[in-house]
Amino acid sequence: PWKHRKKDGSIISAEVLSHALLFNGRPARLVMANDITDRIQAEAALQESEEKYRTLVEGSKDGIAIIQGGIVKYVNSRLAEMRGEPVADILGKHFVTYIDPDERSRIVERYTRRLAGLDEPATYETVLVRQDGTSVVAEITTGMIVYQGQSAEIIIVRDISQHKVAEHALQRQLREMTVLKAVATACSEAVYVDELIGRVTEAVGTSLYPDNCGVLVLQADGNAWQPHSSYQGTTAEHLQKTYSLSDGVAGKVLSTGQTIRINDIRQEP
Repeated sequence: PWKHRKKDGSIISAEVLSHALLFNGRPARLVMANDITDRIQAEAALQESEEKYRTLVEGSKDGIAIIQGGIVKYVNSRLAEMRGEPVADILGKHFVTYIDPDERSRIVERYTRRLAGLDEPATYETVLVRQDGTSVVAEITTGMIVYQGQSAEIIIVRDISQHKVAEHALQRQLREMTVLKAVATACSEAVYVDELIGRVTEAVGTSLYPDNCGVLVLQADGNAWQPHSSYQGTTAEHLQKTYSLSDGVAGKVLSTGQTIRINDIRQEP
């Protein structure tokens, strides 16, 4: 490369080639200069653009990856942090490695359809798996790019786990308010105690505990208990059976009159 200042003061870049030869019987050199100013400027602009892009990608709060032929070709530091392992350990592996097993078939199908040019949403939710085996709910946004001369997908990954927790908590609160309204209505309308218990069980069970919910009734003599006939999530045999106060957590609560909170009921004898 060689630079030359023109009459107007501007500078051009040139690529100079020199060859030894004979001219009029005397040693000489043939010098050829090719103006490469535009190429040099384009390369400088490209380098500047790549540096800006790299700064933007590496500083992103979202994870970013490039996938080509199903293989992870690039990940930024944020995505590596979400995964819980170094960037170098992620590169070169198939992307399904980082998808929750329950989600893999669905995501692979979407990936295959996009590569085939079929219509697929560019943004969707899925579950990724961290190196320690824990899950992270993520919002995925995809787009097609050219990477190293071949088509590839650029993936933007946003961790929405906390958002989902807050969303579920809000939904739970709304369900609880609905239940409270139903219970208040039942209390004002029910004529008999059995009717009241049945309506409350239905309201609570349907909205909050569809798998197992009901009222246990202490018998008049105070020595035994049994499920109310409206109990949901049990068998007819259990509904007819009478239990001693020494049986299970329910018996303990009824005999002591104290609330008991249990982290894992499976640990209770």
